[in-house]
Amino acid sequence: MSDFIGNGDLQEMRWNGPYYTWTNKTIWSRIDRALINIYWYEVFDFTQNHYLANESSDHTPMLIKFPLTDFNKTVDSVVSPLSNSPLNQLRVVMEKLRSRLSKLNRDKYADLRAQLKKAREELTNIQMQLQVSPGDTPLIQAEKDLNYKYSDILSSSLALMQEQCKIEWINYGDECTRIFFAKAKQRKLASYIYQIKDANGDLVEGFDQVSSTLQTFYKVLLREQNTIRKQINMEVAHHGPSLTKDQQVLLYKDFTDKEIRKAIYSIPNFKSPGPDGYNSGHLQKIGPLVCAAVKEFFAKGTVPIYISETRLIITGLKNSSFPLTYLGVLITASRLTKIEYASLVEKIIARVHLWATRNISFIRRARLINNVIFRMFSYWASIFLLPNEVTEKITKIYRNYLWSGTVEYKKAPYIS
Repeated sequence: MSDFIGNGDLQEMRWNGPYYTWTNKTIWSRIDRALINIYWYEVFDFTQNHYLANESSDHTPMLIKFPLTDFNKTVDSVVSPLSNSPLNQLRVVMEKLRSRLSKLNRDKYADLRAQLKKAREELTNIQMQLQVSPGDTPLIQAEKDLNYKYSDILSSSLALMQEQCKIEWINYGDECTRIFFAKAKQRKLASYIYQIKDANGDLVEGFDQVSSTLQTFYKVLLREQNTIRKQINMEVAHHGPSLTKDQQVLLYKDFTDKEIRKAIYSIPNFKSPGPDGYNSGHLQKIGPLVCAAVKEFFAKGTVPIYISETRLIITGLKNSSFPLTYLGVLITASRLTKIEYASLVEKIIARVHLWATRNISFIRRARLINNVIFRMFSYWASIFLLPNEVTEKITKIYRNYLWSGTVEYKKAPYIS
């Protein structure tokens, strides 16, 4: 049994009741168990197995209970009976949940590392006492309870580490911006047409000439023609596959609660949350309200602004006027001009002037360009569409610094 549990990555569900689950009145054994894996916790929260009286059977019946957790109690405290406008009610529920879930997170999961350390110490102390008194029933029960407590906190800690790893993965992905833009440019250039033959069969070169040739071709192709259109022969249409009346009526039917629930529960609750901060797990807990809100959407055909909106919050700005600087870039009420892009060029020049005072080798200058200057450029390029004049000026700066160690370099480079 132990090998089966270990190889299958299983664990026994928390239980209470008699220890032995099977007997023939001569031999007592524990063969009936409730085994679960990690995917159980993705669907259910806290569960417990209760062993009941076996009555006339030689096996002990098991009753799986799903008691309300703190999260379920928090959700149930804000959900009320359905109103005339489920969409508005859904908004109220989400706003109430935000503050209460934040409080629950602070109270229960604020410092998981400290809780994990404390639970491990308590479990170790009980186990040390059990080594001295292995037959002590209260100690055995206490050790079992602390073991489940430690497992729950450890599971939450692992989930937190997974989220932190996801954030680190996103940060590492941001470093691939240079490769992304280079690949995008490569695909864009691959689609360019520089040569084409015109209607006379002559070869035309140049982007402007190719554009003019294509416009002339499609103007001739799509010009107005005096064509006589005939009506569709419905007898021909009926020869092919067509929908029956029952199928047509089925397409017009409203979505049922079962279909909506199936769509919601098909989204794993470990997926990233939406702009409002809620993932599919929150929606699954308030299933009836979500079903009613979806039905109202299909009935009215519109979504309230507060559901589809995405808020951009800028903190730490007081009595500021445009243009202003936020996270290292300029924010204006209109499109940036070439003069406003000068701040990026000035930052790069300031870095180069600072490095020019030091004796840095060619290889180290190349590393500074790739790791500092090019990242500054990529950060701005990921937000704005930089003008060609600015791009060429930045390219000239880091080319000059690479070959001469200064901003200005008048000699021709050794390698073209």
